[in-house]
Amino acid sequence: MSGSPAGLAATQALFWRVIVWPRGVQDFLQHASAQERELFDRTFTETAEFTRIARLRVYAQAYFWRLFEVVGDQFPITAWLLGPKRTHNLVTDFVLDAPSQSPDIRQFGAAFPGFTTAHGVERQMPGLGGLAAVERAITAAVDLADEPRLNVSDLQGIAPAQWPQRRFAVTHLSLIHI
Repeated sequence: MSGSPAGLAATQALFWRVIVWPRGVQDFLQHASAQERELFDRTFTETAEFTRIARLRVYAQAYFWRLFEVVGDQFPITAWLLGPKRTHNLVTDFVLDAPSQSPDIRQFGAAFPGFTTAHGVERQMPGLGGLAAVERAITAAVDLADEPRLNVSDLQGIAPAQWPQRRFAVTHLSLIHI
């Protein structure tokens, strides 16, 4: 980027609009106002070897492929059942319909099960949205905060006479005494 002629907020807003444009940077510029095109040219630098469009295309593609990867990681069985082409198409539709709203990338897929259920792919593969909901629940469970665990002082606080009556159970992968 050049010396930020538009100010940081305007630069960030323009950058965001460009990288999330559904049909790419060139199409964004074709649909942009004269003022936006001029701001684009003043804001983003280029060289003879690497044009502004090519630079922003790198970011736009990185944005899409990172979100695509998140969906693939969080919904591996759904993606496997769909196969590469249908997964690509479904995730593309999802990214366009529900761009990332959180800096926490793990939250991006939260709306994917509902989107999948409402999408035409559900008619082709009934129950796919339900499967995606199960996979999302697993991701959400993995992301839960750890419950308090027993430590040495907890165990030392149990009187020796109470040990025979104590029972321990594993819950949420944490050892607790009951």
